Amino acid sequence: MRTTPVCIHCSLPMTNISVGATIISMYMDPPQPYKLWRTDIYKCPQCSNEVAAGYGTPTPKHLPEFDEYLEEIWDTLKTPYGVSDNDIIIEYEKATDSILYGSNSRSRSYLLGLLNKRFSKKEEPN
Repeated sequence: MRTTPVCIHCSLPMTNISVGATIISMYMDPPQPYKLWRTDIYKCPQCSNEVAAGYGTPTPKHLPEFDEYLEEIWDTLKTPYGVSDNDIIIEYEKATDSILYGSNSRSRSYLLGLLNKRFSKKEEPN
């Protein structure tokens, strides 16, 4: 069974560039994280198109470890240069949200703002 994706434009096998990247699925209005996935990222050696492939089992928000994983992501995002573009990918359920929040870097800024509100309260002294 073949597991390496093939670029449909170049007909070449893609190269694995990141193992265990996180995809954050966003849903609702405004978008909120509701599911986390682990995946691998592949890139075409000729045209540089990238795809996420080989998704693992998702971690939905109702599981106790969801907040723990999300807080780890928050810690990574707020560290300068702590994460490459391929380590955390934001996926929107609605195409209109994808257009509104735009590129992965703009999406990361939006997500970081959400996570700051959610987790910074835990750090404040009583």
